[in-house]
Amino acid sequence: MLNYPKCEETFPEIKLSHLVKLTDDFGVIQFANHINPDTDFGYSLDDNARAIIVCCMHSSVSENNNKINLIKTYLDFIMHIQQPDGKLYNFVDYNKKVNLEYWSEDAHGRAIWSLGFLIFTKGISQELKNKADQIFCRALNAIKNIKSPRAVAFIILGLYFYNKARSLPENISRIRESADHLISLYNNNFSNEWHWFESYLTYSNSKLSEALFYAYLATKEKKYLEIAEASLDFLVSITFRNGVFSPVGSNGWYVKDSKKSCFAQQPVDTASMVQTLVLAYDITKKDRYLEKAVDAFQWFLGKNVLQQAIYNESTGGCHDGLEEVSVNINQGAESTISYLMARLSLALFLNQTNSTHF
Repeated sequence: MLNYPKCEETFPEIKLSHLVKLTDDFGVIQFANHINPDTDFGYSLDDNARAIIVCCMHSSVSENNNKINLIKTYLDFIMHIQQPDGKLYNFVDYNKKVNLEYWSEDAHGRAIWSLGFLIFTKGISQELKNKADQIFCRALNAIKNIKSPRAVAFIILGLYFYNKARSLPENISRIRESADHLISLYNNNFSNEWHWFESYLTYSNSKLSEALFYAYLATKEKKYLEIAEASLDFLVSITFRNGVFSPVGSNGWYVKDSKKSCFAQQPVDTASMVQTLVLAYDITKKDRYLEKAVDAFQWFLGKNVLQQAIYNESTGGCHDGLEEVSVNINQGAESTISYLMARLSLALFLNQTNSTHF
């Protein structure tokens, strides 16, 4: 059993300084040249949605009012990009022009997650919650034909948190429908050696399992819990060796019956795994999940295959991944926000500030 207080004391102080540096009056800038914002590539919905979640989580561990201004900036960004049909597009250039050529289901789903989480979070003004509610309800108009597994998973999370704040029977029906879609994918791809939803593993894999944990919390249907655990245990067996977390690398991913790519390992994958494992422990009370959550988090601190720190305590930023011989020195938005999501997930749980699934 972990010594929770001692474990928390060994973790870095929670800092939003680099996130603030990457944020201007329109939103969080996607990329950085080393530690300096790179405006050439503008903004993304993905990052602004994640940033909302981080600031809402941070509001539970700090009374600093700066995060409320940040939340308003990120929420205004999402409102700016929403189209009349409810769709939320992912990329915006530095001149605030939305790229309407490509709609990302995953980014749309992630935004729904962030909006639901904001509406749920205590201490956020009613004005911001009402604005988020308007965007959320319009965004639901575009989810009917979404089939991307990760997008579906993010939508389940958003619906779960929204429903904790504003209970609506139709949202439970949406959660069931979305979770049943994931179960169908799992059954179609399952074999004795492969307990997964797809014939490959790519990014933020654990979010698929996590969504079924939340579907179980929302419905109390055991089938969701059973597959959530089975799929998570399978993922753990692939990504941990001797207590060291090694996520699937983005240079080739991991296709069934082939070899897992070891690099480039991404902070977003580690953050997802930390969050999922903490939730799994909170629901099942199985110690192995919390132990693995701490092991996964320590990937950021140097407990990885290269034994190099990914998180930079001096800047409050996180490097953009673990390459074959060293870290990527840039400290962009996705990496920094992902680190903060992982760190805050553990802070909320280990400090017992709140229940992980609220």
